[in-house]
Amino acid sequence: MCACLTAHVAVDELLQWLPDAAAKDCACCGAVFNLMVRRSHCRACGDVVCRNCCANAWDFGGGVAEKTCDDCFSHFDSELAAMNMVGSTQ
Repeated sequence: MCACLTAHVAVDELLQWLPDAAAKDCACCGAVFNLMVRRSHCRACGDVVCRNCCANAWDFGGGVAEKTCDDCFSHFDSELAAMNMVGSTQ
């Protein structure tokens, strides 16, 4: 599970990317990196994930959608849905 889901700090405090050499496999699905399975960094948590697990994008407020891993995207999407639910009941 990515760091943004296990830590109780703001996402912008987590943006220390894990070095490529420190990641032998995808932080989300566990796929082993090789010439066919390439590394990609999630722009939210900094974990190294495979292309399949980093196919989503999220706008963090700068007007540009940034790559996010599946775990972070699901987390942000559910947080947004919860905020919309609260806003629609008021």
